[in-house]
Amino acid sequence: MLADALTLYAHESSGEQPMLYVMEQTTPGENVVVPLTEQDFEQHPALDAVIRGKERNPSAWEWGDRSQRVIGGTNVSYAESRALQDAYGPGRETWVYPHLEYEGAYYLVVTAWP
Repeated sequence: MLADALTLYAHESSGEQPMLYVMEQTTPGENVVVPLTEQDFEQHPALDAVIRGKERNPSAWEWGDRSQRVIGGTNVSYAESRALQDAYGPGRETWVYPHLEYEGAYYLVVTAWP
C-alpha cells in the first residue's frame, strides 16, 4: 500500500499526466459485458466526459476494420488512471478487457502512462 502511494506521488510530481482513451466497438465478441450505470459516471467523471460529454469526439470507423473507432480521450490523474484500470481493466487471470455497455454501444477503456 505504501509502495503504491509512493509510486503515485512520484508520477504525479513529474508534471506529466496519464491519458484515458475510450474505443467503441460494434459488438462485444466473447468479452464480458459490464453495463455502465449513473454511479459509474459519478465515480469516474473522465469516463463520463469521454462517453457522454465534452471530450466525446468520435473518429471515423477504422479503415479496413469498421467494427471499432476511438471516441475520445482526456487527461486523468494517476490515481484516477489506477481506479479506472482496477474497475474496467483486463482480468488478472485472462488479461482480457471487459466491454462496457451504455445505451446499446460497447466500449473499451485504456489508460496510458507517460
